Amino acid sequence: AGIEVVEHRMHKGTRKKLRQGGRRGISVRPGKREDLPVFFELMRSSCRRQKTVPNPADVEFLYRLWDASEVRSCVRLFLAEHEGIPLGGLMYIPFGKKVYAWKKGWNEAGSTHRPNELLNYECLRWAAENGFDSVDFGAFDDAMALSLLRGDPISEECMASRHFFNMRFGGRPVILPAAMIYIPNPLLRLAYRILFSRKIREAVERRKKMDAARQENFERSSEMTP
Repeated sequence: AGIEVVEHRMHKGTRKKLRQGGRRGISVRPGKREDLPVFFELMRSSCRRQKTVPNPADVEFLYRLWDASEVRSCVRLFLAEHEGIPLGGLMYIPFGKKVYAWKKGWNEAGSTHRPNELLNYECLRWAAENGFDSVDFGAFDDAMALSLLRGDPISEECMASRHFFNMRFGGRPVILPAAMIYIPNPLLRLAYRILFSRKIREAVERRKKMDAARQENFERSSEMTP
């Protein structure tokens, strides 16, 4: 529906932070192949704060992905900078009618300049201007998604999460069908059910709640569609 509609759906606090980033001199530019080492270091910076390791594990993977995808414009990179210093980066993959925000990284030294807000906005703006239907920010916590779709009170943990950060751009969680596993051997299948019976029951109950919320959300969306 265009970037104007996207902006209207954004949380007012997010729109305020976007204006702050602009006033503080942040610029966002398209990245090139030679920017991949810089982007990987931004990813490593984020991973250190989260006490995890970057995935992919080295910049060589990014080079291979870029070389295989650039011809068809299937991978793109945005970098947010302040006075020429990179503060954040976002790599995204356009596919079909959807844009997938794949990897991001940022330097916490520049957090007050709002690089992440500006990067997400630029991704949304680019998608809207190039005729895509939606932007997918990736995984979303199941319990948070269920609470949000039910209209439950939002916890402080949820509000401080990256999931809610993405929600503030006007998006909503979409609950997908459950993943399934099939064990062909009947004896191993029986053993699996016995060993993990409690976890299976819990997963089934959780899935029923998720499916009910997904169906309710689908019906509500259908009613709103002219």
